[in-house]
Amino acid sequence: MNKFRNMSVFVVLALVFSFASFSPAGAATNTVTLQESTATISQPQDGLYVYEAVDGVLYDYNATGPYNGWATWNGSSTAQTAVWETSSDVNASQLDFTLYHTWAASHSLGRFRLSYTTDDRSTFADGLTENGDVTANWTVLTGATVSSSCACGDTFTILGDDSILVGGTNPATNIYYVSFAGNFSGVTGIRLEAIPDASLPQGGAGRGGNGNWHLVEITLTTDPESCQDIRDTNPSATDGDYVIYPNNQVFTVYCHDMSGTPSEYLSLLNTGVGSNFSQYTAGGASSGTSAITHYTKVRLNPNTLLVDVNDKTFSTSTGSVLHGPFVLTDTDYATAMDCLYGGSSAGQGNIDLRGTRFAVIDTFVPDGWNPAGSATFSSADQVVDLQGGGYCGWISPAKRPAHDPIFNDVAYVLSLRYLNGPPTAVANGPYLVAVGQQVTLDSTGSSDPDGDSLTE
Repeated sequence: MNKFRNMSVFVVLALVFSFASFSPAGAATNTVTLQESTATISQPQDGLYVYEAVDGVLYDYNATGPYNGWATWNGSSTAQTAVWETSSDVNASQLDFTLYHTWAASHSLGRFRLSYTTDDRSTFADGLTENGDVTANWTVLTGATVSSSCACGDTFTILGDDSILVGGTNPATNIYYVSFAGNFSGVTGIRLEAIPDASLPQGGAGRGGNGNWHLVEITLTTDPESCQDIRDTNPSATDGDYVIYPNNQVFTVYCHDMSGTPSEYLSLLNTGVGSNFSQYTAGGASSGTSAITHYTKVRLNPNTLLVDVNDKTFSTSTGSVLHGPFVLTDTDYATAMDCLYGGSSAGQGNIDLRGTRFAVIDTFVPDGWNPAGSATFSSADQVVDLQGGGYCGWISPAKRPAHDPIFNDVAYVLSLRYLNGPPTAVANGPYLVAVGQQVTLDSTGSSDPDGDSLTE
């Protein structure tokens, strides 16, 4: 096949965060470059060619131009297809598509379907903007999660053929966010089908008055590494639990403040009495009632697996202790403290990460004046029981800057390690064999929670 290359550039703007704000530094969405744009039809009279849908131009336009993107004029009432190669093989657990309809004329796609192929790139996508070769062994993507920038009453219905039908409010501009979860390996190409539907204007595939659509841009990202990545891909994402994939690891975090500055929190499953708490035990030189803080989530840097033990966003506290001229009403995570006498250790604390993908790798040391304390590890280092104190003294993680946990003048952290999950084996039996006969098990359906390759 005689192939020629056309525009296939998408610029990624990386948002950089400082560790001081406890956000991952240099986090950037994993953007897939789409190339060799090919379509069954384009709209050349207005300069709207399929390759413009991956040229990185995301500006808003008005109805008088200028024009950019992929559209059809005469082909709206028949199914039309665009395909792109991926610049390199894609291996991912999540595919996130963003479809930009930012030409201000209510020309969004009305019914569409997304697919992928693992065929050799030389066998499809010839780069033609009309009557191009869009044939391949396509696998239709299923189980879509769909939302939009509008969130103004537009609706998305997954039909029986796994196409997506859009209804309800039709705003002047709209951006679709479409996500698929699965085990994607060796993806070489992407297909977008625009499918006519009787519910759309003039039975077309678009929501424009003539059944047309105007797709300004389509992007593909994979495996978000942070809550910021998720918000970048879908600005309408709300606070909640999300799966992220930093450093070839996979785990769930709670994304907080998604409408502002997104940050990651690790949800703690064991939050009853005696679990995930820190206590400054009152008595001696510190009168009052013991300051006890219980935590339901802790702030996690997903790139370094460090916990900001000063963060008390998801905590509740009781009691108050007079510490010199200061009144302390809470206690840092992973800390136990008292001010009874030299060598005392009546302060208590507990770290319980059972049910998460993490264990503690930090060491704990007594600190303060005449300190004492101990840290008892159990449950494969997912549980740590703390006792600490002094006059005044405490026990806390060793890897930290010089710090007095009362004043919180310098943040300190708790180091975790990732636990690689065991694979799930599916034997697909039962098998009927004679004694001494060799049997071969069918492992189809077996999986690994970390996406690691499985061998038979």
